[in-house]
Amino acid sequence: MSIENIRRNSVAVKNIREQIAGYRKEFQAGIQKEESALRSANQELAKKRTILSPEAFAKERRQFEQRVIGVQKLVQKRKRQLDQAQVEAMVKVEERMNQIVANIAQSRNASLVLRRAQTVLVARGLDVTAEVLARLNKELVDVPVKKPSD
Repeated sequence: MSIENIRRNSVAVKNIREQIAGYRKEFQAGIQKEESALRSANQELAKKRTILSPEAFAKERRQFEQRVIGVQKLVQKRKRQLDQAQVEAMVKVEERMNQIVANIAQSRNASLVLRRAQTVLVARGLDVTAEVLARLNKELVDVPVKKPSD
């Protein structure tokens, strides 16, 4: 059985990827707005350099740097959330796939199912990849992916 083939061609996995890509796109749009605001704030701060006292400028600079750090932390948090959401969704696919493989093995009186990557030679009739993929596509089309939140 080729796990890679199933992951590449499964309707559910494609659906997960689409959802993650959508969330990532939304996230990127928000980050681009933040980056634009930071650039504007940095330009304003540069203009104030000659107007403000060194202490006042240093204070505003620290505030700006804290804002930058906040955006960086948000980016890291969202990336972790997206990764975690994808892992959780993929676990659901793996669980269903394992149930399907167990059912196929039982129906064929097989006591062992190997991954294709672990085998050197296999008879075509023993490969259950297509059957697993067909059943998985029939049984599991949509896997909801948890949307990252603030």
